[in-house]
Amino acid sequence: MRKSPLSLLLLLLFSPLVAEENPFTNAKPRMFLQAEYLYFWLKGTPEPPLLVTENETALLGGTSLHTGPQSGARFSLTYKFGSSRFFGLDANYLFLEKDSYSKSVSSDGDLGSAHLTIPYFNIVTFQESETNLSLPGRFSGEATLKVTNELQEAEANGTFKLLPRRLPVDLQLLTGFLWWDFEEKLTFTTSSPSIIPPLDTFYTKDEFKTSNEFYGGQVGLKSEVFWNRLSLQLKAEAAFGLMCSELRINGMLVTNDFNGLQETETFPAGYFGLPSNTGNFKRQYFSIIPQGVARLYFHLTRYLSLDIGYTFLYVTKTLWATNSLDSLINPSQAPAISGSPSITLVGPAFPEPLFETKDFWMQGLTLGVQLRF
Repeated sequence: MRKSPLSLLLLLLFSPLVAEENPFTNAKPRMFLQAEYLYFWLKGTPEPPLLVTENETALLGGTSLHTGPQSGARFSLTYKFGSSRFFGLDANYLFLEKDSYSKSVSSDGDLGSAHLTIPYFNIVTFQESETNLSLPGRFSGEATLKVTNELQEAEANGTFKLLPRRLPVDLQLLTGFLWWDFEEKLTFTTSSPSIIPPLDTFYTKDEFKTSNEFYGGQVGLKSEVFWNRLSLQLKAEAAFGLMCSELRINGMLVTNDFNGLQETETFPAGYFGLPSNTGNFKRQYFSIIPQGVARLYFHLTRYLSLDIGYTFLYVTKTLWATNSLDSLINPSQAPAISGSPSITLVGPAFPEPLFETKDFWMQGLTLGVQLRF
């Protein structure tokens, strides 16, 4: 009986073929080059402490921040050795473009305008307190919270074929090395100039920056099932190693309020970045990074394929900039709070550099193209 064109098409698409003899994946390809576009979502950053309030209503800080979807790219290279293709090398590099979140609040300082304050816990008096960001009738106030992050990853694995030839399934053992890097920066800036002449300058900047670099060995499995022009690839791996985290804190006040409105002076103290916690601080700890990748390939020719996929990655311990602000403050070293030019610490050394790690995850969709030789 003569078969219809539709039945021939279905037979062509869905009849399984042996991986090594599939004419659409190049009988025995040795090298695979792949480029993918990434559209990923990251876990929302931990909430920073309250930064600006109005009548005890939070305007900045106090809630988790979501920077939104991020685009990126991943480039992969696979090379198989020998006629049996039993052993191979598999390497890839991934990056996400820098992303940012920014929010500002302000008050013009006119009578009847919003009275903005910066809350903190006074460690000397052991009481909740606040300092004025704006004061109606005297000075205006503006504050901006900005958070940026960027991520990259690289891995190199040896691959070992586990299943015999002449099966429509390719199963490989992966073992190798993973490097993962995530950086986040929080910047909190304020300006509180007088609205009554002569005008002055009163500007602060607090900057908290964290970097996390992971180095570890990993093991995993990669499989691919073939249906003629289609194939499904699944990869799961887990890395175990050392997370090297660094916290950098800086703060400054630029003002001419303490010298009779002459040239501006710069003091190494903002509101949350003060002499007691300014500097670079490093920690190392054990961390685990499991991740999984799924890709569906459509093989256009024996040398070219298109794919759509999904990736998920989880990190057990990550240091976040938004989780590194300490609202316990000794105002003796904070001219912006005390109204005095002294930065000499009197009493307990607060704020402290905080190293409170939290987990991290990212997931997203991928679109790619693969070349085989």
